[in-house]
Amino acid sequence: MSPSPLTLEADPMPIQVYSPSPRERVGRIVSVRGRAQVFEGTVFLRIRDCSGQNLGETWTTAKAGGPQWGDFSVSVKIEGDPLTEDGWLELFSPSEENGSELDFTRVPIRFAFDSSTV
Repeated sequence: MSPSPLTLEADPMPIQVYSPSPRERVGRIVSVRGRAQVFEGTVFLRIRDCSGQNLGETWTTAKAGGPQWGDFSVSVKIEGDPLTEDGWLELFSPSEENGSELDFTRVPIRFAFDSSTV
């Protein structure tokens, strides 16, 4: 049985995250698991520090596209050095119409590595 996804509202968010959990300490490779109910199952992910610096990004396809729920699992590599100890895992589905970020979900994370040792 899968763990309960992080949901912040009574209505389920179209992109839900099982891991990492909020404020979890993450290393240079961040393993992300969740489920999505989005167009064609396409989910984009990025990691930012609290200064807004983009540290890594990727995309994946859930096992089913909307209106069905599909599980996804992907790793995001942190390429840069964070300027802050805390950051965000951001997930969204791109609009086919104009590329805007739909179904935006954000999970607070903590960086568990010393950027001077990399």
